[in-house]
Amino acid sequence: MIDLGVGDTRKVEHLLSSFEEAQLEATYLALDISKASLEHSVGYLLGKHSSANAKVTCAGLWGTFQDGMSYVKGVEGQRLFLSLGSVLCNDPWAEALNHLRYWAAALRPGDLLLVGMDAHLLPKDEDKIWKAYHSRDDLYRQFFLNGFNQVNKAVGEEWFQEEDWEFMAQLEEQPTTRHRFFFRAKRDVIIHKLNRTFKAGDELDWFDSHKYGEESVRLMCHKAGLSVINVMQAPGSEFRQYLLKAKEEQDQREDGDSAISGLA
Repeated sequence: MIDLGVGDTRKVEHLLSSFEEAQLEATYLALDISKASLEHSVGYLLGKHSSANAKVTCAGLWGTFQDGMSYVKGVEGQRLFLSLGSVLCNDPWAEALNHLRYWAAALRPGDLLLVGMDAHLLPKDEDKIWKAYHSRDDLYRQFFLNGFNQVNKAVGEEWFQEEDWEFMAQLEEQPTTRHRFFFRAKRDVIIHKLNRTFKAGDELDWFDSHKYGEESVRLMCHKAGLSVINVMQAPGSEFRQYLLKAKEEQDQREDGDSAISGLA
């Protein structure tokens, strides 16, 4: 198992514990660009799977998606690629499709890809989406300020001061549901090293979260050369997990006989 952009390993522990219960041997590799986060996450899993009777072996891969791709080319046997959060599809349509295509191209016969995607959509789920991102606004303020401090430290100049910027968020419905964190200049902010000025009212995106319904994800998978084997959905939630494989000749023929064949 190769976890693409692992983040919080408490999610994947539900899956790994199932392997332990079924007495199935497996190796779990967590890929993350943050070394500190990776060490913490893998350390948590090692505490769960380090006994003499453990069936799951856990390790970390520190690097980018490209580093991970290079490494997994040398992994023999059947591979299960994981993206249990919304990492692979959490972008505008074209970018999300390219992410899927990138990993679809790496799949060998027998390989699987398990991809999560949030399908809470506007306007139906507006309150639920907003609350999910705003349960602790004090923590988000700390998150913004830490980012400011890191940028200022990296460039050697005080570009971002809290008193100059307003932390903001909004929900958008088109072209797909998106929650957006951004900051807006309260006054003109001069960036001396770049000889540039951010005018009052200028906005800079911080990070956003895209949501796609099942129909959109199925279309995205089709265009990426992937077949949907199964879709799993927790009760009371619009978050889904899609079990995928690379399309084979039989899958192509079935597409030709279905409504999806008419999609551009």
